Amino acid sequence: MNARCLLLGTALLFGCADPLPAPAAPHADQAPPARATVSALRGPVSVKRAAGDEWRKASVGMRLYADDKIATGAEGTATLTFEAGGSLELEENALVGLSEPRALHQLRATDVTVHRGRVEATLLRPDAQTLSLETPAAVITAGREVVFQ
Repeated sequence: MNARCLLLGTALLFGCADPLPAPAAPHADQAPPARATVSALRGPVSVKRAAGDEWRKASVGMRLYADDKIATGAEGTATLTFEAGGSLELEENALVGLSEPRALHQLRATDVTVHRGRVEATLLRPDAQTLSLETPAAVITAGREVVFQ
């Protein structure tokens, strides 16, 4: 007699209804949640996926995920709109990486790593949103609280 039959027999013996169903397994085809979407671009703009080695041409509406990178070339600009609200404008010759979602155990939680170039962040509701940028020189968190480290 296997464990499932023994468990079912015990449940019937004590007058219980059906045994609890097994938790649903996650589907392998479910994509991770997007971190941002390319909402505008001009000129040369490329994206490198976290799991890929190739740079591909970016397009408006392209969804970006954790650890993806986006780069603008000479005379290129891009605007990213974050799923959690707010946006980031990349000027020409910029390179940024999107970070993993924040976790409570992370000591330095950032949303975007700026590898090179100039960016401008906008929060629609700074009283309820936070955006953290990491550069080689500083970590900047803006929103409910503005912090420079």
